[in-house]
Amino acid sequence: MEAVLTLAVRWQLDQVVDACCSFLGDHLRPSNCLAVLRLAADNDCSGLKSVARFYIAVIIPPPVGEAGFSIARLCTHVRVCVCVCV
Repeated sequence: MEAVLTLAVRWQLDQVVDACCSFLGDHLRPSNCLAVLRLAADNDCSGLKSVARFYIAVIIPPPVGEAGFSIARLCTHVRVCVCVCV
């Protein structure tokens, strides 16, 4: 999907870009959300970028506790980063 979106953006195939962005937005998961955000940013897909940012904000809650530190939040970050980087 990455190659299709990149080429569709390059060749200005707006309907294909929209279809790719819609597909990627519908298939966001903790394991791919950072990669989708990077892909959206790299290809200037502002709608998909917004959807990915919102998804990330929902799955990674704000910090809690005295020092703003949460073990659960840290574990979520580690899981998301490991899934994207592997």
